[in-house]
Amino acid sequence: MYGSECWGMNECDRKSLNTFHTGSLRRILGIHWPETLSNADLYRMTNSEPLSQCIKNERLRWLRHKIDKKEDEIRVTTSLEIIHAKS
Repeated sequence: MYGSECWGMNECDRKSLNTFHTGSLRRILGIHWPETLSNADLYRMTNSEPLSQCIKNERLRWLRHKIDKKEDEIRVTTSLEIIHAKS
């Protein structure tokens, strides 16, 4: 899901992605109508999660990365200011 951390996603997009994902998993497993299987059971069988949750996790990972990077920049700037002040 390259670049998914930057996607704008509303409720309609979330539902569409999850529907596509569960439909694809059902096709891969050979589950066709009238056979039924809940999404929770489907995710459990395939050891996966809703696609929207994967994207949410990517966004959080990216945000943590950006926060850590910003903290590193602040530390370097502060260190340089301290060194400059001592000179």
